[in-house]
Amino acid sequence: MKQKTNSTLIKSTRAGFTLTEVMIALALIGIGLGSTIVAMGTAIGWVKELKNRQYALHTARENMEIIRTSGFRNLPAGTWPYTNVIEGSTNFATEYTIAVSGVNTNIKDLAVKVGWAKTTDSTATNELQLVTTVSNSMN
Repeated sequence: MKQKTNSTLIKSTRAGFTLTEVMIALALIGIGLGSTIVAMGTAIGWVKELKNRQYALHTARENMEIIRTSGFRNLPAGTWPYTNVIEGSTNFATEYTIAVSGVNTNIKDLAVKVGWAKTTDSTATNELQLVTTVSNSMN
């Protein structure tokens, strides 16, 4: 008669993870970290765009005030480049346009436009334009 050995009756008491469980956990952690890195890169691009947009708005407002305070008679009709400003690695090109408003020569339309390259796509550009009306009675 054959004797039964104790090895078939003993349950494994070792606690731990199998190699498959460890590999799955590492894969999930890797996917999570990869997604986080991509999201952070996108957020950084958006922050740079917002910073550039705020700088362009500030530049346009400042230039508009300088032009408006120069006096109505000193505002010849036409379009001219006003300044080129480099902030960090972004080049901002500014131009202003002055036009006589219709038949009333006492009113002029003033537009200040600021353009710059997008940080997310270097082949595309952003533009911001402020427009106001200046009258002869203001000066």
